[in-house]
Amino acid sequence: LQRINEVNPLVTINYKGSKQTIVWSQIVWDPSISALRYVLHEPQLSRKEQDALIDIKELLKEKLDIDFTKIQADKAFKYIVEKFYHIVDLLGFKVSEEQKVKLQYYIYRDFMGLGKIEALMHDDNLEDINLRKNREVLGGWT
Repeated sequence: LQRINEVNPLVTINYKGSKQTIVWSQIVWDPSISALRYVLHEPQLSRKEQDALIDIKELLKEKLDIDFTKIQADKAFKYIVEKFYHIVDLLGFKVSEEQKVKLQYYIYRDFMGLGKIEALMHDDNLEDINLRKNREVLGGWT
């Protein structure tokens, strides 16, 4: 068990003509607890990116004028991305292509997906997800 290092792609996107995994899970041995640990790897945001995401999400909430129950998911996401680019321009943020991909992942996750558990729902091997009262994901079991 101590040699296990299993990696599973969870969210893959087409980016510049190639598929890239931006979220994956990893099952590894954790000697501090003498057990296997399920680790979720989402795109890492710098402090500046986190602050930008907060501002973008705040404005998106104000500007979104759509009933998501009456529109197909791909059209809804296209609409959100258009608003995302408008807000980025409006706020004067200078973002690289890599930053756009990361920020759009979190926009999708938090507006169209299931929030912090969205990536976990893409793991076919995961059977249970335990949550704490404060919405912290406690763990998953395969």
